[in-house]
Amino acid sequence: MSEYQYYEWQTVDRLLTEEEEEAISRLSSHIDVSSSRAVVTYSWGDFKHDPQKVLARFFDAHLYLANWGSRRLMFRFPTGLLNAEVIEPYCVDDSIAFETADSFDVLAIELNEEEGLWVDSEGSLSGLLPLRNDILQGDYRSLYLGWLKAVSMRGDVAPPARKGAASKPLEPPVPAGLKQLSPALKRFLDLFDVDPCLVEAAAEVSPELVDTPETDFRPLVAQLSRDECDGFLCRMAQGDATASMELRKRLLSFVPCQPAKPTARRTVGQLMNRAKVIEDDRARRQKEEARKKHVAEMEALASRETETWQQAESLVDLKQPKHYDAAVQLLARLKELSEFRDSPDDFRTRLVTLCERYRSRPGFQDRVRRAKLLE
Repeated sequence: MSEYQYYEWQTVDRLLTEEEEEAISRLSSHIDVSSSRAVVTYSWGDFKHDPQKVLARFFDAHLYLANWGSRRLMFRFPTGLLNAEVIEPYCVDDSIAFETADSFDVLAIELNEEEGLWVDSEGSLSGLLPLRNDILQGDYRSLYLGWLKAVSMRGDVAPPARKGAASKPLEPPVPAGLKQLSPALKRFLDLFDVDPCLVEAAAEVSPELVDTPETDFRPLVAQLSRDECDGFLCRMAQGDATASMELRKRLLSFVPCQPAKPTARRTVGQLMNRAKVIEDDRARRQKEEARKKHVAEMEALASRETETWQQAESLVDLKQPKHYDAAVQLLARLKELSEFRDSPDDFRTRLVTLCERYRSRPGFQDRVRRAKLLE
């Protein structure tokens, strides 16, 4: 399998200037650049620049995929819009990091597995962009799911993100809505191959999403000083894409926050054990459903057994390869019926008689042999 690497960056809050597009186009001879997006792929070789620095300088989101198992998703935020103390519990050493780069805050989720993967990269980042806005709005489901995948790759002995923490770290705050995943979150789960049983286990204590009433900003604006109002208006008039986000954060700071109800926090081991129980239950249900389906199919076949034998013989009489194939498929089903009834000798006797009748049809005889119908 040849190597394949996919790099993609996108802007969210603004379009690139012509000068920025020219600077980006000089980063690689393989790169395709538009006013809001850049993509570069490699079958051999590597991108010669730090993708995080490219993100911090030009873009708001970055996706990296490699077919040997590396996956990385990064978002850039204006410094100060996110509370680092709130983000920190979701960080995991060498997997999830939140740090400042070139006057911006960068959230990086990087999960590398040794198994190779099929890279279906076209348009991948666009479907993940809503997660950036979710995080800005205080929806940390993507962070929790990233944490869940990171620690599951390490097991219950995962090293804690903070020095001096317990040897068996507890999960971070469980966000609401893990049972109500958006299309972007589902793409996130697919991208990072998060175990659905583990997600179900984690979601058991996740509150339901509730509609947030619209905020009336007029009385909040009245609490701003004249200088603050003028400052925000000037920045917006100058096209500062971050001014509106900072203004919203400032206004919402006047709204009293209701403390979230605390929930019991589980260890990684408890989550893994619960996921195993869910997986076993699913397997039992699937096995039982398969058994019921098989019984129904065999009972239906038994009701038309005579007609099926006659149909198989009629197909052999046509003396054509495709009809021999169809006849053998019917005979294979009849063999399955005999095994279901625990009467394989009856089937064998009847098939031997049929093969003797058509001993001059080597094509049919060969197909019966290859299908191992007499074994």
